[in-house]
Amino acid sequence: MKKKGICLALVVATLAMTTSIGTEVKADPTLDSAKSQYSEALQKVEAVNEQVRKLDSEISALVDKQNTTEKSISEKQDEIAKKQEEVEKTKAELQKSEDDFKKRVRAVYKNGNDVVINVLVESKSMGDLLERTQTVKEVSKREKTIMETMKTEKIELEKAKAKVEEEVVALNSLKDELQKQIEEVNKQKEEQQVALAEAESVKNKYATEVKAIEDEMAAEAARLQALRAQQATATIAQASPSTPSRGPESTTATAAAVLAEAEKHLGKPYVWGAKGPNSFDCSGFVQYVFRQVGISAPAPTYTQEKLGTYVPKGQEQPGDLVFFGQVGNTHHVGIYVGGGMYIHAPQTGDVVKYSYLSGSRDYSFARRLLN
Repeated sequence: MKKKGICLALVVATLAMTTSIGTEVKADPTLDSAKSQYSEALQKVEAVNEQVRKLDSEISALVDKQNTTEKSISEKQDEIAKKQEEVEKTKAELQKSEDDFKKRVRAVYKNGNDVVINVLVESKSMGDLLERTQTVKEVSKREKTIMETMKTEKIELEKAKAKVEEEVVALNSLKDELQKQIEEVNKQKEEQQVALAEAESVKNKYATEVKAIEDEMAAEAARLQALRAQQATATIAQASPSTPSRGPESTTATAAAVLAEAEKHLGKPYVWGAKGPNSFDCSGFVQYVFRQVGISAPAPTYTQEKLGTYVPKGQEQPGDLVFFGQVGNTHHVGIYVGGGMYIHAPQTGDVVKYSYLSGSRDYSFARRLLN
């Protein structure tokens, strides 16, 4: 009987332990589902955003080509105008020289040998005759020079005209190229509208989840701002001249200035090729922000990805530039804030905001411009 009681007690204890263990390891299905939905929403939104950003990059490159072509056309038009002005001036001078020469020829023809006779009759001595004869020779020589100059000017005039005509042909070719670029941009815009519609659809589907993620990022950004303020206060209050050691993601004074400037522009719209202060594209945003703190970081992204020193993924510090796409072929850039977040001008239809690096599949590397 005693043995039966002990066995029963062991069975009950074993069942209780099993139940207890099962209860401890079992996760909350609602929480797991929410986390899964957040992750799925973030990935899907970022996937379509990535497509839009790539199109933005392509369109921005075409817009840059358009601007360069238009500038070339403008410069060529000014050059043609100046050349035409020179041609007209040369033509007028040539016409005057021709008119003067014709008058002299008519005078010689009309007077016949009177000039020569006058030289002989009016000479007072042999020396005077020789001097007058030399004068006649000089006049004839000058007339010959004028004729040669006229011939040269005519040749130069014809060359100038031919050059202007060639430049006009080149100008028309540039205009044709510009039109092709405009058509390509319009085609890219149509493709982008499809991508934007898809992005909007995904955002609407996961509106609640995306809002939760955005709220989380805003809270983290506020925390990081407060932390930077504390670090700045501590630096000012520090009496010792020694430099404190930098912990993970510590923020230098320059990085703090960069991030403070970047955060001033939260909510401003993305516009192709815009470089501030009221709107930006991704590289234009970086260029503007760094310029405000005295650092040159000229757009576009393929220029910026060569600046500073290379930083591999996972070793970012606040103020680093973060790049998306392959090295040498990046299509997006932002500024690392800390806590796995960055601030950027994302794409058409969006505004300057924070995003998580973890949500971007094509984040590849960073560059450090700040010491």
